[in-house]
Amino acid sequence: MPLAIRTLSHQDGDHRWEMASRDPDPRLAACISGYQGYAELAALPMRRMELPFAGLPMIVSLGPRIGVKLLDEAAGWTQHRSFIAGLHDRPALTEYTGAQEGVQVNFTPIGACLILGRPLAELFNEVVALEDIFGEADARRLVAQLQEAPGWAARFQIMDGFLLDRLAAAPSLPSELTWAWRMLEQSGGQYEVASLAEEIGWSRKHLSVQFRQRFGLPPKTVARILRFHRTAALLGEAASEGRADIALAGGYYDQPHFNRDFRQFAGCTPGDYLARLLPEGGGIAAVEPR
Repeated sequence: MPLAIRTLSHQDGDHRWEMASRDPDPRLAACISGYQGYAELAALPMRRMELPFAGLPMIVSLGPRIGVKLLDEAAGWTQHRSFIAGLHDRPALTEYTGAQEGVQVNFTPIGACLILGRPLAELFNEVVALEDIFGEADARRLVAQLQEAPGWAARFQIMDGFLLDRLAAAPSLPSELTWAWRMLEQSGGQYEVASLAEEIGWSRKHLSVQFRQRFGLPPKTVARILRFHRTAALLGEAASEGRADIALAGGYYDQPHFNRDFRQFAGCTPGDYLARLLPEGGGIAAVEPR
């Protein structure tokens, strides 16, 4: 049975977009949290804020280059077409003008370790061209196949095949690390790092070193990102509820930690974040000067 594709669209004057999403092949469920296809047209520069999350986005662009910049990075903007972004501990900005189209794959860190075939510490706070990950020939072949495909269903099927081939050749990960990641994820960042280490029989320091090398961030920071991302989603879904109640539901037991994580991971207050949400799941508008 074909996997269901979900679609959204929006138009506001000269800005319009459509988005299609689908779950990956079930054999990729532990590696990929979802696919998104997008087609967008903006007459004026379209700038978004991309929040840190417990995953790695891969963009296969079928349009012009996209500007990318870490929010507090002095180095400025870089231009990319197809790329993979490693785990980040701060927000990033993206920008383009005109037409944009492509496919986004959201890797889980476990999936990224397996399919990309490298420690994710190499990708921390980095944006890396697709050809530098998969090789120029395979990257170009993937882009060409997606460009020639007749629609989103065919594009997602091509992506399934591309990733399954690489998963079949992937080495395994230490079971202790995959277990630790899954416990953090399933608990929404609530599992104590000391308890994780005790459960697998490692010291806390050894767990943190190995976890950071494989996944790109230490478990304590990952736990914070998981809590923040869950709370930001709850804020967007229930903006009329009291923020203190939402923070508590997301795992924050005091206001200072809640505000600190928003400043680090969103670069703004919870109120500013809500004001920047675009309609119909269109992302988060960024207003920082270029």
